[in-house]
Amino acid sequence: MSVKTMLMILAGTTVTGSLITLVALFLWYNHPQALGLPAPVVPVADSVKVLSPADSLRLKSDSLQKVLTHIQDSLHQISGQLTSLEAEHTQTLANVQADKNVRERREAAAQDTSRLKNLRFTADMYEKAQASEVAKILAGSDEKYSARVLKLMKPKSAAKIIELMPTRKAVDIARLMEAN
Repeated sequence: MSVKTMLMILAGTTVTGSLITLVALFLWYNHPQALGLPAPVVPVADSVKVLSPADSLRLKSDSLQKVLTHIQDSLHQISGQLTSLEAEHTQTLANVQADKNVRERREAAAQDTSRLKNLRFTADMYEKAQASEVAKILAGSDEKYSARVLKLMKPKSAAKIIELMPTRKAVDIARLMEAN
């Protein structure tokens, strides 16, 4: 389950719980009989005082204001948790990307090692072949490839092959060998 889904469930659960609490408080205050509670009695000295409509509204307003404050505090707390979870999610994504980058670099290094091994094998094979045939093959190949192969060969073998190549091609390959 994704972090976003968990955050949505958490927010939905908190809002639903807050609404249920608000409805229960409303019923408790306005219609306690609906909850199976006795009607409230307001004692005043030795007699029962009947509240005026204005006093009753003021008491209800105060009570509802407390409930609203409680809900706002809960919402603020949930917002803070959400912000914290978003930051954690962002950090997790960054960590995943960093791990992916490390893995890709390792794979690239392994591929480079494999290529170098294959290139070294090719250079060893060319050293054993006729220099004139290798010169023809490398003269027709990509200059960068030819330079890498020749660089892996023994200098004496590479010199014989370059000597047999067309001059312009030999110069270009030698420059590439020098640059790398």
